[in-house]
Amino acid sequence: MSNKPKVSNAIIRRLPRYRRYLGHLQTRGVRKVSSNELSEMIGYTASQIRQDLNTFGEFGQQGYGYEVDKLYKEINKILGLDREYKTVVVGVGNLGQAITNYTYYYKIGFNIMGLFDVNPKIIGNWINDVEVMD
Repeated sequence: MSNKPKVSNAIIRRLPRYRRYLGHLQTRGVRKVSSNELSEMIGYTASQIRQDLNTFGEFGQQGYGYEVDKLYKEINKILGLDREYKTVVVGVGNLGQAITNYTYYYKIGFNIMGLFDVNPKIIGNWINDVEVMD
């Protein structure tokens, strides 16, 4: 049996939101942020944010706040977004092509390695350097 504490589904659901707001701060060049500042942006209480993040370790310092880059990387690790995922798309109609062409997935490590469809008009075409196979 594992000694790791069970993480609630509520915390897991909040992590992507923290990540998104930290990403916005990074693009604005913000280097540190307090739980109070995050609270104003996200809408959760500062106490809730601190409790959520403390579930995974000590990321900030009292009176200093959180280093935005470091916290963003740590949340990426927790969410499993710090590694590559080889992916295939089955069904390359409109939605499949939209997924394949959506560059955000590539930025976060989802690399499309194969495309599959049953439509003879699509088979053999190339999308983002990947051939559509039968």
